[in-house]
Amino acid sequence: MQTTSSSDRSQSQTAYQILVASSSNLVANGQGDLWDSGKILSASPHSIYGGAALNSTQIAFWKVRVWDKDDAPSMWSPVANWTMGLLNPSDWQGGWLVSTNGSRFNLTGCNWIWYPEGNPALSAPVATRYFRKAFFVRTDSPLASATLLLAADNSFAAYVNGTYVGQGADYTVATPFTVTEQLQPGANTIAIAASNGGTSPNAAGLIGKLILNYADGSQTNLQMDASWKTIILCTSTGSCPVSMTAPGRLRWCWEVLEPIPGAPV
Repeated sequence: MQTTSSSDRSQSQTAYQILVASSSNLVANGQGDLWDSGKILSASPHSIYGGAALNSTQIAFWKVRVWDKDDAPSMWSPVANWTMGLLNPSDWQGGWLVSTNGSRFNLTGCNWIWYPEGNPALSAPVATRYFRKAFFVRTDSPLASATLLLAADNSFAAYVNGTYVGQGADYTVATPFTVTEQLQPGANTIAIAASNGGTSPNAAGLIGKLILNYADGSQTNLQMDASWKTIILCTSTGSCPVSMTAPGRLRWCWEVLEPIPGAPV
């Protein structure tokens, strides 16, 4: 806990309050429609959620404040969020993450893609390949949320507008990343370093989509397809070079890729 005055000494937390809401606007305005813990007398920095039941893949927004030894409340923390995992066996369909109603985090209809070499569905070199997609976020409606859903055979590291957002190493699980704050109205770029592991050539692939939800209630899904670009680059770490992850036009010779035929979703 940070004190409001540099002259304060021996400060300590004596209580806290947590607000959890279904939207960032609600919690920012002091409304916890999912949970308002009220003032809880405790010096512990940990708390167990005690609000309304949450659904699979639901995004919850929260903030917290604490009281010091003089019973003075702090400012509210910035709004943060978390995404629920899959809570029910029925949420799993075909090995991919889906929601209960099948409308979010569903990879049905998406294509596996890879660098055009050999037959990636059966045999591709053990190597790292790089993928990039330029796209536009609408300017006529605020972006309410954005989720990047990815999986790779065998692993990947993802960047949005030059910012590292996460990685994954299980091709049977599509990992969701909240990327709302990394996006901006207008032009944006996703860059991915995907690696095919092993000791000899084997099947390789990358699959995913970007889900954009706007404040006016509309949704845009950008699926991996032939509009993505791919290239071979040499780096000692297997990560994306800074010049590739940043938005803007590159002068490199990008390959045109095609979806991998016969690859299951």
